[in-house]
Amino acid sequence: FILDELGKVRIQEGCETIEFRSYFIFPPSNPHQIINNSKKQLVYLVLANNTLFDQYYYSDSDKIWLLGILTQ
Repeated sequence: FILDELGKVRIQEGCETIEFRSYFIFPPSNPHQIINNSKKQLVYLVLANNTLFDQYYYSDSDKIWLLGILTQ
């Protein structure tokens, strides 16, 4: 959801202009890119749930579990 200013969104079909109050829904595996082509800040809100694998964050030890791998 575009909160301020203008820009472009690049999708498989090409580029489109975006502006205040524009919004998009990108299905999983759909390539896209938000582009700020001005000198002002492009402000937008992203809501996503695109995790395709198990992941957990252990706040007490600051560790992350990804695909069965424990990282720090």
